[in-house]
Amino acid sequence: MRDSNKIPKQFSRWNKKFLNFEKWTINKNISKTEACIRFTNSFKGIKKIILGANNLGHLKQNVNFLKKKKLIVPKNLNIATGMILNPRKWKT
Repeated sequence: MRDSNKIPKQFSRWNKKFLNFEKWTINKNISKTEACIRFTNSFKGIKKIILGANNLGHLKQNVNFLKKKKLIVPKNLNIATGMILNPRKWKT
């Protein structure tokens, strides 16, 4: 995952959310990747998650994140609307 100082300009309006998320993961002593995987996996309606991996070790790490208990993310980190939720609208 990207560091918050490397976020593309089109996402700048969410910089505060990204910084808060980064601080939260540091305080929880977890990676941003782990937080995202565990949070996504906590929804009962989600049956499958597609994950990318650079190598076998990375894949195993991601699978281990899926085995951990669900993760409660503070509501102040929530982004419920906007083009950020739909990658088809990203102009990268």
